[in-house]
Amino acid sequence: MPRGIRSTDGNGNGNGHRWGAVIEVEVGTIPPPNRSPWTELYDELMLRLEQTGPKNALAVPVADKKIGAAATASLRKCFGRHPGRGSVNLAIRDKAGQTFVYVWRGAGWPK
Repeated sequence: MPRGIRSTDGNGNGNGHRWGAVIEVEVGTIPPPNRSPWTELYDELMLRLEQTGPKNALAVPVADKKIGAAATASLRKCFGRHPGRGSVNLAIRDKAGQTFVYVWRGAGWPK
């Protein structure tokens, strides 16, 4: 149970409810949501893909293939939710000693 909420009946805070007193707070004090560390990259890729031609890809340098695999797995989930499955293609490749995650529009990209 969160700090500051006491329970005397096992279900709430002593007043029979499962919440404490409502208080006013500044919006800036609200903690950020739990987001994947890759969500920010997804946001940027979505914006860039909207401006990228269908015959072009975006290349994202990553530290190594393990990081590339983690990024690809998370991005696949993000793009699967919006704009949907098949909307992008993802690949991990090494080029001149640097690992890249490549992202380009798939057959399911919204027209």
